[in-house]
Amino acid sequence: MHSIERKYKIIAAVSNDRVRREELLCSLIVAAGMARTPGAAKQIISRSISDVSLETCFFVAVHNFNFCRSHLITQKLVRLALQGVPVFLSVRNIPNQMLQFCEVYYAE
Repeated sequence: MHSIERKYKIIAAVSNDRVRREELLCSLIVAAGMARTPGAAKQIISRSISDVSLETCFFVAVHNFNFCRSHLITQKLVRLALQGVPVFLSVRNIPNQMLQFCEVYYAE
């Protein structure tokens, strides 16, 4: 995968398969230069958004995020992305109203 150009959007890895989502998320993190190998990328991915301090973070990488679960957290993530903080999420699907804020990558 080639490098990712920052567009101040949430970078979303989308797939129905959990393993494929995690692999895609790792490769996106490597392509963005946040890690050198997929194994290193796997170590910086949080399992839950509650494991991340959104007020003090330098980047966000979360596996199995659900946009519909909390609108407040979703708004905070959009704000972080617009401020230039890298936000990487693996999701099953993306609501239509969130597509304008996301750079979407689908697993093959």
